[in-house]
Order: sequence, then structure tokens, then C-alpha cells
Amino acid sequence: MTITLAAIDASFVNKSGCKIEWLGWYFNGSAGESQRGLEISMISITDLKSNTAYALDAQQTIDEEGRSRIELYADHAVKVAAAIRALGIKYLAADAYYSKVKFVSAIIPTGLHIVGKLRKDANLQWLYEGTYKGTGRPRKYDGKVDFDTDMHRFDYVGFLNEKTEVYTKIVQPSPSGISVIHEESRGANGERYRSACNLG
Repeated sequence: MTITLAAIDASFVNKSGCKIEWLGWYFNGSAGESQRGLEISMISITDLKSNTAYALDAQQTIDEEGRSRIELYADHAVKVAAAIRALGIKYLAADAYYSKVKFVSAIIPTGLHIVGKLRKDANLQWLYEGTYKGTGRPRKYDGKVDFDTDMHRFDYVGFLNEKTEVYTKIVQPSPSGISVIHEESRGANGERYRSACNLG
């Protein structure tokens, strides 16, 4: 088995009844809507050669007053981080929902790097690459990244496959840390899909 990365995702469990503890409203991906039931946060390790994931740790999502669910998912990942790294794994893959400051900032100190799809509303800032003119505070940023008009500012790497072109650039996600934008895919409807690898 060739283990290359770990992955985290939540799984909806369809349950009903007044005697079941911790029932709540959770997103059911199969139905595309929130439904009443239970939820399990699952962390798996992957074997890309066999296209298979193996469960490493599961934790039931139990809401806590004053805390968001993304914080609960982050707690789960932090708890399992040492076991992930003990397997020689450095990368944790997650979907766009996890691309939030509270999740990313909790994971970075564990030594894991996050690979995930960027949210469509991701606030990315260009790092200023001009010269310092010697007056006032040095300029850090050079405007917000616009994928529709700014692709010429990325470094082109090449084709990953017939549908995916790879570009790279270090930018500033506000305010979670440094990331590399590394992939752009086009779906059947022409929609662009982008992902990022956190370097924090």
C-alpha cells in the first residue's frame, strides 16, 4: 500500500426517534440538504494506487454551546494529527467547507499541510513584489486576486491531464497564512475548479 495523504470529511447518519441522543440537523450530501439525524467526522488514510481510503479515526459530531462545527472538526483533526504524522503523512485533504480560518489556523501548528478546494469567495491577496522606496511602512499586498483577469500573474507549470492546467503562485489568504494555488480544472459546463496547498 502506498499511503500519500490523509483526508477528513463528515458523513450523515439517517436516524430518527425521540430516544436517540445527540440528534441534530446536519448536511446530507446525498440529499443536498440539511436533515435530522447524526453525523460522524471521519479521518482516513488513502492509497492512491488502489483508489481506496482506510478509516483511521471516527468521531461523532456533538454540538457544543458557543462553538461552531468547523471548530469541532478542527479539534478532531488536531487530536489525530500525531497518528497521521507517525505514518509519514504530511498532507491532509479536505473539501471547500474546511477552507476556513478557524480550521486552517488550528491545523498548521500540528505540522500537517492542508490540501483543499478553494471556496469561490476565498479572499486572496497578491504579495507585493515591487521595490521598497524607503518611506513609510513597506507595502505588503498588491490587491485582491481575480482569477478571471489575473491568470497572467501566475507561473504556468503545464497540463496535469487533458482537462487540468497547473499554475502556481504564493499569495496571502486573508488572514490564515501562505498558500500555493496549484491547479485549475474545467468541468463539462466550463466552470473552473481550483485547489490550494497550505505552506504554513
